[in-house]
Amino acid sequence: MLIVVFDAKVNGLVALYAIGVFTGFTMAGLGMYVHHRRARDPHRVRGMVVNMISAVVSAAVVVIFAIAKFTEGAWVVVVLGPLMYVGLLRLHRQYTTEDETLRARADRVSETVPLRRNRVYVLLDRYDLAAARALQYARSLNPAELRAIHFDLDPKVTKDLEAAWADIGPRNLQLEVIECPDRRIERAALELAVEATLQADAECTIVLPRRSFPTRLERLLHDRTADSIAEAVTMVPRTSATVIPFRLDLARRRTIRAQVFSRAGGRDTPLLKADRLLAERSGGTTPVCDATWRERSKFSGRIRSISVRNVDGAPTLECTLSDGSGTMLLVFQGRSQIPGIERGARIVVEGTVGSWQHRLAIINPDYELVAPAESDA
Repeated sequence: MLIVVFDAKVNGLVALYAIGVFTGFTMAGLGMYVHHRRARDPHRVRGMVVNMISAVVSAAVVVIFAIAKFTEGAWVVVVLGPLMYVGLLRLHRQYTTEDETLRARADRVSETVPLRRNRVYVLLDRYDLAAARALQYARSLNPAELRAIHFDLDPKVTKDLEAAWADIGPRNLQLEVIECPDRRIERAALELAVEATLQADAECTIVLPRRSFPTRLERLLHDRTADSIAEAVTMVPRTSATVIPFRLDLARRRTIRAQVFSRAGGRDTPLLKADRLLAERSGGTTPVCDATWRERSKFSGRIRSISVRNVDGAPTLECTLSDGSGTMLLVFQGRSQIPGIERGARIVVEGTVGSWQHRLAIINPDYELVAPAESDA
């Protein structure tokens, strides 16, 4: 761009180059002068003199070029240089201010009342795969309170949601409809978060399903309400917003694969066969989300994670069981491993529901291995 603007005339470009280079020399000389002035070494006076001479000579070159070549293009550096310098100083000041604010607030948070209640609110505008995924995630947080909430902006939309909820919605969770007469959904969500965090030991998590679309045209045809709500509620202390993205194109691909599988005559793959076997053995089981404290129950699902820890010098195998509605910890005391109990294995367990490390758990459950891990299928 400079070559085009200056018509490739070296005389003008040299002035820009010289001013830039000798400005750097000037600042380096001044910086070293300050360094030697602050240092207490025996040669600091010599260093101050040498670097001050360097800074003065370099500054003189800058001034001479700026005056002599001002009309030939040097005015660009003379005008833009100070503006860039001031801009960089302000940018540095902004970073410093942000760092000081974050450090101060971190100290303040560590001294506050411990948060013992997590209230999770899932905001819904319709019930579909994206909403179901958001509810599934919300259940995995093991909240003290879980609410599915819809702000009534359009009576027809609300009626359709209530009908879908009654037809295919979760049976153990009630849909709550809140009026929003001024149609300011961000304000309504803000009031909801404030109400949830009135108690000093309460934390509020707002879960927002967001449908993601692969093409720009599809994104243009849908709003970004979830992002605006998330930005609004985070203004409330002890409030977090979690956006659960749902890729519509991936859902379409899964549907197409299911149709292809159906047309192929339903031939089992190892993964599909394992899920089918689990479904056959799941009679009489209870969803994890409906687990009752101190009640003997039967559950089925997939081993999602495994860890081994030492408790009082004895090994303890901890497995996380997931059935889609929630997760439960299976604790096998005195064992570091069990043949067949691996990540991905399908299993049916039975035992009394209790707690382990503040999590829902069954200690030493009876179990039936339905299908091994996918790697061994």
